[in-house]
Amino acid sequence: MAGRVVAIGAANGAAGTKERLLDAAEALFMEHGFEATSLRLITAAAEVNLAAVNYHFGSKEELFQAVLTRRLDPMNQKRVDLLTDSERRHAPAPVPCEEIWPRC
Repeated sequence: MAGRVVAIGAANGAAGTKERLLDAAEALFMEHGFEATSLRLITAAAEVNLAAVNYHFGSKEELFQAVLTRRLDPMNQKRVDLLTDSERRHAPAPVPCEEIWPRC
């Protein structure tokens, strides 16, 4: 794998299996794309058996969704937190457009 992914979770037990799958899938999807990344390639990189994907995620598509969700949810939460902070600082006036989107 050429791409390096910063692991999020631990690597022990069932949770570790799930995290290894997510880490391997993320790196391989980035390197090869969704279509060119097989489940066998992912499970070999994660050092788990093929049944682990179905057990933890149900399908390749659901694994891909979990990869995206794992990275996008924290980013979106940070965006909501920043907007909430801006609303609090500017209350009762609306947040200036330039603070949300600098190219307004």
